[in-house]
Amino acid sequence: MKKTFFYFVLILILFFSFRALDFFAFWILDLTKKENVVKLPVNTEFISVSSDYVYLTKSNSLGIRNPELPAKKKKRVLMLGDSFVFGIGVEEKDSMVRLVEEKLRSQGYDYELVNAGIIGYAPKDSLNLFRQLKDRIQPDVVVLCVFTNDVFESGKSIVWIKTRERIYRKTWVRVAGFVFPKTTEYLVQWQMASKAKALQTDADATFTAKVEYELKNKSKYKNKNHSEEETKALVDGFLLQLKDFGKFAGFRDENFEKWYTNIDKNIIKNAASGMVNSFYVLYGLIEPNYFKQSLDLTGEGEIRYQKLIEDIGTLREESKQHANEFLLVYVPSEFQFSREKLELGKNVGYSVEKRWLTGVSNLEKSLGDFSKTNSIPFLSLTETFRSKPKEKLVFDFDLHWNEKGNILAAEEISSFLIRNTKQSTSE
Repeated sequence: MKKTFFYFVLILILFFSFRALDFFAFWILDLTKKENVVKLPVNTEFISVSSDYVYLTKSNSLGIRNPELPAKKKKRVLMLGDSFVFGIGVEEKDSMVRLVEEKLRSQGYDYELVNAGIIGYAPKDSLNLFRQLKDRIQPDVVVLCVFTNDVFESGKSIVWIKTRERIYRKTWVRVAGFVFPKTTEYLVQWQMASKAKALQTDADATFTAKVEYELKNKSKYKNKNHSEEETKALVDGFLLQLKDFGKFAGFRDENFEKWYTNIDKNIIKNAASGMVNSFYVLYGLIEPNYFKQSLDLTGEGEIRYQKLIEDIGTLREESKQHANEFLLVYVPSEFQFSREKLELGKNVGYSVEKRWLTGVSNLEKSLGDFSKTNSIPFLSLTETFRSKPKEKLVFDFDLHWNEKGNILAAEEISSFLIRNTKQSTSE
């Protein structure tokens, strides 16, 4: 009996010792984790290249794509959002934020706009960024731009969920998770991030500018033409990565073969060479309902929408403590105004609906209702972009606005700001 009691106590001591060690190890790992609120290194220049564009990004001391802020003398508008606010694909002077500022000033409104858009951000990220920068920027107006995929980005992706489940199927991982839960989860997420990073081939097409940027000679930054042999090696390697990631996430080979049969092989070639966003291609394979659930708010999309509006509501409440006004702008998916891009999305593997080109999406309607209930000025750009059916407003492959798209958005947003803010005109 004493012997049994001794071993029982020993096991308890070992178990709690391991848990204490787990807590300490996680604390050390968490301390070394880099802050991921501002994604741009400060005071740095980058040149980004794809099959659609070449452009320069200059970050300031705050880590955002904006000129250095002087001492505050003008009404300041903080623009929050993702890559559409950031201005992916165009020079800074041609980005929506700079064009809005220019248009307002030309009409006598002495506003200073701050571009705090970050590529890949959802409202939850913009909320964290606002908390970090609010005291330094001191905005009078906060404008949040919401894109269609912010619904899905407000929660863990299906890829993330299935990959994590697959890892935890291994017995040794489950045992480690029982004994060292915090450290095991940290390392599992690190492995998942490493797997995802291997597919981000387009990241190689963004590089630090070490010499002066040649605005009038952008073609020099395009990747050199690869030989057939080099191209084949790149494509084969990319497909192997896709297939490996698919298996890692629990997807069957027949799903991959069906997807590969239907997709335009030029898209695969461009993704393999870093000339288009490889994650856009990847999600067409393993998350085909990415846009459908976001626009229709069905299935997982309905659940994630609740988190989206919770984050918007929190940002609105916190911004009211530092700014006089909060405005909300909806940026439509290209699937809502371009037949060509709808067809392209279908070819990549996404589940799309023709009705999106004419109707009001559930997402758009719900955001409008939420804004009305909470007395938030709301602007949808959907009809604005539908009003120019013959204009090419987005890039050939990339989903972002080209120069014309930025101009169109800026015209509507500047008028929206004038209508819904306390006016401050230049003398």
